Amino acid sequence: MRVEPPDGYFGEDMIVFEGLHRGGFVSRGFEITAPDLEQADPVHHNALESDLVALLSVLKPDWRMQIQWTNDSDFRKPLHRYREDTVRYSTNEWSTRQRNERFVRYSRLVDDGALRRERLRLYFTMPIDADAVGQKAGRLTKRRCSVPTGSSSNRPGSSSRRSSAGVAVRCGR
Repeated sequence: MRVEPPDGYFGEDMIVFEGLHRGGFVSRGFEITAPDLEQADPVHHNALESDLVALLSVLKPDWRMQIQWTNDSDFRKPLHRYREDTVRYSTNEWSTRQRNERFVRYSRLVDDGALRRERLRLYFTMPIDADAVGQKAGRLTKRRCSVPTGSSSNRPGSSSRRSSAGVAVRCGR
C-alpha cells in the first residue's frame, strides 16, 4: 500500500499525477453555479435530473468524480469591493446613497449570519492512455520534432503535421 502522496504538478489548469505517460492521471476541477430551484416548476427539476443522469452516463469505468459541496456565509470581500467601487466610481448623490444603504444592510446580514451561499465543485480524474498521445506512443517519444524554417518540403523518412496552434511541425527519426 502506498503511504506517501503521489508526485504531481500543475499545468494547463489541471493536475498531472505520475507523469504524462501510461499509468499517470490527469485531474481537473470545475465550480458549478446552479440556479436556486426551491420554488421552480417540476419541469426545471426534471431537466436538472436529466442533466445529472447525462453527466454520470459519460463517466467511463476508470474515471473518477469527486463532489465538494460547501456552505459559506462570508460575503465580506465582495461587500468591501462593492463599497470601494461606490467610493471610486459613484458620481450621483442618489446612487451613492442607495449603494451605501445596501452595503450597510448586507453587512448587518453577514454579521448576523443570515446570508448564505452554497458552492458546488466537481473534480474529474482520468488515467492517461498512451493512445491519446498517438497510436505508437513509444515511437513518437523517440522521434525528434522541430518547427520548419522556410522550406515546406519534407525530407525522406520524416513526416509533417500541424500543431494545435496551426504551426507546421516536422518530425524525423
